[in-house]
Amino acid sequence: MMPYQKDPVEAFLRLLPQRVDSILEIGSDVSGLVASELQSKTGAFVVGVNPASDFPLDDWDTSSETISLMRSDGRFLPFADDSFDAVLSVATLEHVNGIDLLMKETARVLKPRGVFYADFSPIWSSATGHHVFAKVGRREARFWKPGKNPIPHYSHLVMTKDEMRQFLESGPCADDIIEPIIRWIYDDPHINRCFFEDYVRVFRQSTLEIQKLKVFESNIAPDSDTAAKLREKYATRHTFSYSGMSAVFRKVPPMNPIERSVFRSLVRTRKAISDLKDTCGSFIRRNFPYVRLLKAILNGSIMKSRKHSPGGF
Repeated sequence: MMPYQKDPVEAFLRLLPQRVDSILEIGSDVSGLVASELQSKTGAFVVGVNPASDFPLDDWDTSSETISLMRSDGRFLPFADDSFDAVLSVATLEHVNGIDLLMKETARVLKPRGVFYADFSPIWSSATGHHVFAKVGRREARFWKPGKNPIPHYSHLVMTKDEMRQFLESGPCADDIIEPIIRWIYDDPHINRCFFEDYVRVFRQSTLEIQKLKVFESNIAPDSDTAAKLREKYATRHTFSYSGMSAVFRKVPPMNPIERSVFRSLVRTRKAISDLKDTCGSFIRRNFPYVRLLKAILNGSIMKSRKHSPGGF
């Protein structure tokens, strides 16, 4: 496995119960490396899905009885409800347009009490959120390769297409790779261009219960000029320092009739207590002088009782 896969897989394995029978990997790599590792470590039947046209590779062993790699979209999964004990997604969510659909489908195919672990970066609102991947012949632009990323940090968030083109034409890369870079950053459907706040909103709206949400702090902060441009352009966006995230979700099992009745009773009781507190608070605010007088009288009566009590309290 690649380094970016190893840590998430190990974190996912630590979340699993002692026995799992079935695991789904959303966004499986074309070689099935993660799926193979999961099967080896758990003994479960593992299904890996990816909508890419080259998935899986032609030399993949389709006769395997323990691993199945399928060309399928995580937003439209071809599985029955409650099919998998656990779901894993590594370096995928930043590519998905329609994360809400993926979350809905994951919740549908996950068994009650099942766990979903997602780990992904870089997100669009980070320094290298453009995730640039362009190739012409032997020349390439890759956001993670030293010397192969011609895009200044955060520039994809503050530059227009024309501004980016003008910058690239000034010399940081060969002319024939400029347009592929522009297309990737601004138009390619393999990048969802979601900000940190978008992920948090979708996660909170999901029927899956968020058990843990961890952010990856970027070591690349915007300079003062870039920070000012970000504030000016994105008035409702405030978080640009997170390069990625990991999240643990669990599917809460449906309540039986008795649990549902108890839950509704607790909700009604909580509301009644809240209403009572509001009523008492309103009464005290309206009659504060009288309440203070009553308190003083009561305190005086108590002190008198203490003085006349043979043994005290």
